[in-house]
Amino acid sequence: MMRTVQIAALAALAGCASAKQPETSCATLNREIGDNSKGITTVALNRGKINSLNVPFWVPGGAKAVSVIKNRQMTRIEKLQSEQSTMQADRRRECP
Repeated sequence: MMRTVQIAALAALAGCASAKQPETSCATLNREIGDNSKGITTVALNRGKINSLNVPFWVPGGAKAVSVIKNRQMTRIEKLQSEQSTMQADRRRECP
């Protein structure tokens, strides 16, 4: 009988441990949005530097390499913007 109570208590405690974490505070969300914005700015500045880069015509694959880098940075910016819109939606929902 005592063994059954112990197992039930452990099961109940395990359920509590896996419960959802408390919601993120507004200050944390604001900080994450700010960090994300800095990341977007950094990638956009680097993309601008690549856009203004003049690769000599004689460099084999130079133009293709520049376009690959620009596309990679554009993909990264889009990913960061998607993350930011999700965080902003969370902030609108949770913060007054």
